[in-house]
Amino acid sequence: MRLSMWMIVNRLHNFELDIHIRDQAPISLRSARRVYATNCVYVYQSGNDSICKSGDDYFVIKDIDAQEAVEIVQSIFDYYDDWEAMIRDAVTKMDFQKVIDKSWHIFHNPIVLLDGNWSVVALSSRYKEDDLDKEWKHICKYGSASIDAYAYFKNDRVNNYETEGAHYYRMNNPLVSNCISSLIMHNHIVCGRINILEKTRDFNPGDIQMLNYLVQVMSLAMALLEQQNNNKLFYSIYHKLLENMDVNEDELYQQMGYRSWKNKKDSFYILAATPVNGLDDDHEALLFRNQLARLLTECEVEIYKQDIVIISHEKMDAEQILKIVQNIDKSGKFVLGQSLKFQDMRLCKYYYNQAVFSVQQSRTSGSIKNNTIYQFYDHAIDFLIFNGDEQNAILACHPNILKLWSMDKEQGTDRLKTLQVYLDNERSFITAAQELFVHRNTLVYRVNKILELLTDNIENAYARDYMSLSIRVLKAYKLI
Repeated sequence: MRLSMWMIVNRLHNFELDIHIRDQAPISLRSARRVYATNCVYVYQSGNDSICKSGDDYFVIKDIDAQEAVEIVQSIFDYYDDWEAMIRDAVTKMDFQKVIDKSWHIFHNPIVLLDGNWSVVALSSRYKEDDLDKEWKHICKYGSASIDAYAYFKNDRVNNYETEGAHYYRMNNPLVSNCISSLIMHNHIVCGRINILEKTRDFNPGDIQMLNYLVQVMSLAMALLEQQNNNKLFYSIYHKLLENMDVNEDELYQQMGYRSWKNKKDSFYILAATPVNGLDDDHEALLFRNQLARLLTECEVEIYKQDIVIISHEKMDAEQILKIVQNIDKSGKFVLGQSLKFQDMRLCKYYYNQAVFSVQQSRTSGSIKNNTIYQFYDHAIDFLIFNGDEQNAILACHPNILKLWSMDKEQGTDRLKTLQVYLDNERSFITAAQELFVHRNTLVYRVNKILELLTDNIENAYARDYMSLSIRVLKAYKLI
């Protein structure tokens, strides 16, 4: 394992040192020598002290013989090699508690490993619940980050929360410690985060370098785990939903709670930013996603395949999101499609399909533009005709029809049957009343009450066709 001068001095905290090292000291050193050699620490005597030098960077170990100093420095290289081997082995065995506890000897500060949903995977076992700050007490007690801590990280754009690499966070809050923090990503997907709290020892550039190295080791090991076991344990719950994986409902509610979202009560929609002609480099999608996530702090932004998936509460205007996308995507590489609105986050995979379909249909017609949002509503009839999957078809039905269907189930009414007969008879009250065996005035009253519940204008031919086809879909699957 190659080291930097900062990484070496961080293992010499028990010695009296005089440090002259640049913040950007590179990670390039392989061993310690008594004679000069490339990429080695050159150790020599200076009076009663020993000088340890690499290029323009050096530190002085006071009152020690150079031979003893070179042996001490070389032992640090050996120590890091042993630590790296131990960490790699522990990660592949998914023993993350061991990873965190053994890493304490590197950082000498409390460490927290979180998954992609801000739930605790492991934390330094040598610290008790009341040993640190209020946030530490919260994660010890509840096993997840607090909403306040999540909001601070998410809204602190200066430190590039959404990008890879370790960053220092000065919290300016006595309830939350300063820390260094880094995402853990695999295949451009967030699958965890490591936070190291500044408690026992002040941080220096060596800690940033070591955290980056630890994250690199863990990312590679997680990639191996996925290849062997198709393991996506640490992915965010939203990405799991897009993968159509089963998720724990309590964990979903907790994750949504970070944004003050309420499942099955609030309404949401999905925007899919899909590449117009594919991407030459997956990093283009990652860069675009990171920039969007920093600006759309009220939304969840994920990469799924090569699409950028934006999950938004209905209170966020889609046109506002479009303007942000356009400001970032100057060359017009991505096009936006929008799903119908929904309330159950567990079904977001199906609404993602809707958003993508709207772009695909527009591409087929040759009318692709990057300055508009392609609405699934406008292509829903095509989707219902071509789609053979029951769940996709049901969720693609006209929202007004699904609303009436739900009301009929709850109240024991037959609004859908009345509306269908009315539409099938070209909105003729006389012929529809005859088919339903009711008086014309009775039918007029019932239809007017139904129309009051609709958000779409039934005078629109497309809206009528969409509603009629939706009713037929529900009948085909024997739901009415």
